[in-house]
Amino acid sequence: GLEDVDRDRPIMMYCTGGIRCDIYSTHMKQQGFKNMYTLEGGIQNYLRQEGEEHWKGSLYVFDSRMAVPPHLDSTRNDGNLKAVSPCAICGATAQAPHLNCANVDCNKLFLACEKCKPKFSGCCCEVCMSAPRQLRPIKKDGGYYAKLHVYDANRGKSKDTSKRKEDAEALQAKVAAKKAAKAQATN
Repeated sequence: GLEDVDRDRPIMMYCTGGIRCDIYSTHMKQQGFKNMYTLEGGIQNYLRQEGEEHWKGSLYVFDSRMAVPPHLDSTRNDGNLKAVSPCAICGATAQAPHLNCANVDCNKLFLACEKCKPKFSGCCCEVCMSAPRQLRPIKKDGGYYAKLHVYDANRGKSKDTSKRKEDAEALQAKVAAKKAAKAQATN
């Protein structure tokens, strides 16, 4: 926690778009921190003004994309997103975007390399691979997870079967619609 942090020590915060940092720095000021600084407009604004020449990696975002390239041009597709952190499992070069552990009880957000994602079935470690509940499938390129009960093997198959099927179909339709919209935008 922050209990042991000197309240007079300067703290610089930055985030992708600047909103979360503005909110959290205000909260920290209310907690007695006096020297709070934020990067106005976040990293996106910095990149717009300064360019991406000295930037390494991708930008983390809080939607199904999980990460976006630093060039901020949604019409330009460069292929793989760069990750600056190593694979959390083996230490090799990781591949963005982040993923949540496929063990629904863990759900840890982590980066993994191309080899570890399938080898560990989207899990963050061997322990999670043997989770007592059913694992959700690997999210390779972003997209949405289904509702938790879709992956829950302990809920039984009787009355939930139609709901699980309905949720899975709704999720597939949503993903297909997003892919179609993205494809149309790039044409």
